[in-house]
Amino acid sequence: MSNHWTIHFYPEVTSTQDVAKQLIGDGASGLFVVQTGHQTKGRGRSGRQWSSLEGNLQATLCVPMDFDVAKAANYSFLISLSVSAALDAFLQLGQEDEAQLSYKIEHKWPNDVWVNGRKICGILLEIHDRYLLVGCGVNLQNSLEENICLSQLTDREIDIRGFLNIVLSKIDFYREVLESDGFGVILDLWTKQARGVGEEIMVRTVTEQFTGIFDGLEPNGALRVFVDCEGKQHFRIIHSADVFFAKT
Repeated sequence: MSNHWTIHFYPEVTSTQDVAKQLIGDGASGLFVVQTGHQTKGRGRSGRQWSSLEGNLQATLCVPMDFDVAKAANYSFLISLSVSAALDAFLQLGQEDEAQLSYKIEHKWPNDVWVNGRKICGILLEIHDRYLLVGCGVNLQNSLEENICLSQLTDREIDIRGFLNIVLSKIDFYREVLESDGFGVILDLWTKQARGVGEEIMVRTVTEQFTGIFDGLEPNGALRVFVDCEGKQHFRIIHSADVFFAKT
């Protein structure tokens, strides 16, 4: 277990983001986590309702903003890396032959983790006062039908707090990498497991929708899309959007 984080657990809350803000207002300091068993008003990106299913990791990771606000988005990639590394570590533990493992972990831009072509984790970034709040939901024991959960991939017993501790230890590791080696290394590691590079995607922003080829990421993490529109070929750089892949 990481000893850098204080964990606050509540059986039920409106949302872990709300409780985190209250704790900050009450003077909380350092790295801390708000974890719950159930959210009555959990939310995802763009204010969408978040499904709160029993047996899953539902938490807000609270990181003091001792860095420039422009770098806050880096944590979307850092947390995705940490969750995928935690999933990989959990699934490999006790396995004798890595070649027999039937799972593929991928990062979906901007802030999801997928396994075997289905979503297992969603991440939400929000800045509040002097903190970066990272909402993190990981399907451990239950999921919506179109998604996947960890219990579908292993027969091992899954302890939610134990899995959270693995995630926190991975976050500590990648924070050190970010500090010592820079965001470029984090981005390279993320991209090695990126879903859909070289494939056609549909991009939906608040103002438009278009299709193109996922060409990779810019040095700041923005999405780079190759577009061929009526014979005019160019790249578009997207900082915020929803991305959809062709059905497989």
